[in-house]
Amino acid sequence: MGADLYFLFAKALGMLISPSALFITAVAVGFMLLFTRFGARWGRRLIGASLLGYALVAVLPFGGWALGILEDRFPAQQSMAEPVTGIIVLGGSFDTVTTRERAQVSLGGSAERLTEFMRLARVYPQAKLIFSGGNGRVFDTKPTEAEVARMFFTEVGFDVSRVQFEDRSRNTAESARLSFEQIAPQADEHWLLITSARHMP
Repeated sequence: MGADLYFLFAKALGMLISPSALFITAVAVGFMLLFTRFGARWGRRLIGASLLGYALVAVLPFGGWALGILEDRFPAQQSMAEPVTGIIVLGGSFDTVTTRERAQVSLGGSAERLTEFMRLARVYPQAKLIFSGGNGRVFDTKPTEAEVARMFFTEVGFDVSRVQFEDRSRNTAESARLSFEQIAPQADEHWLLITSARHMP
């Protein structure tokens, strides 16, 4: 129950603090202030500032700059501790809804996780392989990313029999917990984690 409440709270908070939601809220508040005796001036200022901010965000690559700062904090790993016991790749690479509607695998914006996963699987043929990803949607929860990943690996000719699939996680925290429970790693084992650098914090 606690995990479910946290998941729903995180989803709701994410929608409320998204730039588009903040912009709409600011314009709506400004519009309402226009009809008050003492707030009309502040209403015009709020609407003007909101429109200016929206225009700047739309024109300037603020998102890319912010992601770049996070990505640069965690450089790509060049050397691995030997021996490598296993490799875990986190979900986030598939568009599950489009995959279902089009009946073909649809990749998202983090497809490099999959290519790196397959590359490392060839470099370390004895390593255990884990794909961790359920579905992070509140309502439209089928198929899971694990199901789509199985389709993808099969279609590209990757040996699916090597991969264990964790299909219940809805976010990164659950991926960590459920993958840990599934593989039960020992203290002296070395596992590689594949995810986007911006997610590391």
